[in-house]
Amino acid sequence: MSEVLLFGLVAAIVVGTILYAVVAEMRHSRTRRSRTELRSARSHLRLRPTGRPFRPAGTP
Repeated sequence: MSEVLLFGLVAAIVVGTILYAVVAEMRHSRTRRSRTELRSARSHLRLRPTGRPFRPAGTP
């Protein structure tokens, strides 16, 4: 009986470790992706102004 409990305990530890690693990697990649998206959005705003340039009336 103790062999079955030991096997179940080892299997539970292995599965828990794998799940923890998967969740940690998902959180890390989401953080990295959002930082990259923010950086690209900022550079996009710097390169391309949102409004038209100011020109006084009557000048071409």
